[in-house]
Amino acid sequence: MRIFIPGFLFFLVYALLGRWYFVCEVRHHCGERETTETVRTATLVLTEGDKVVLEGFEQFFFPPDSIRPILSEENKRFLDELASFLAQHPTKQLLITGFYLQSESSAPSGFFENPGHARAAQIGMQLEDRGIDPHRVTLHNMALERDSLLEPVRFLIRKSTVPLLISDPKND
Repeated sequence: MRIFIPGFLFFLVYALLGRWYFVCEVRHHCGERETTETVRTATLVLTEGDKVVLEGFEQFFFPPDSIRPILSEENKRFLDELASFLAQHPTKQLLITGFYLQSESSAPSGFFENPGHARAAQIGMQLEDRGIDPHRVTLHNMALERDSLLEPVRFLIRKSTVPLLISDPKND
C-alpha cells in the first residue's frame, strides 16, 4: 500500500500532463478560439428575377468548416424584412442557395449532404423561427473552387409552381 499511493499520484500527474500536451499542443484546442471574422461586405440582396427586392445588407458569416452562422444585427434585420416580405406575398416561394468551398467538402455537416446545404438549412430555420412556412423555402447548394467564401448564401424569390391544396384528398 505504501508504494501504491506514491505510484498512483505519479501516474495522475503524468496522465494530466500527457492529456494537456495532447489536447493543447498536438490538437491545438486550448487557448482562445480563433474565429477571425472577415470583413462583411454589404452586398447581400434578395432578388426576384431581375428585380432587386432588398439590398445593402451585410453578408452572413460562417466560420470555416462550420454550418452555424454568426449573425450580426444587420443579418437579423435582413431576416426580419425577408420574413415580412414573404408574409405580405403568400404566393411567392424562396430559394436559398448555400455555398461551400471545395476544401470544406469533408467538413461535418450533420445529416445534410454537404456544408452548403446545411448552411442554407440553418438560414431556413431562422426564417421558420420568424413564422415562415418551411414548405415555402427551397434549399439548394453549390460548391465553389475559391480560397474564401464571400457570399455564403444567396436568396431568390420565385412564384409558387405548386398549387395550394384547398381540401385534403384523403377526406374526399
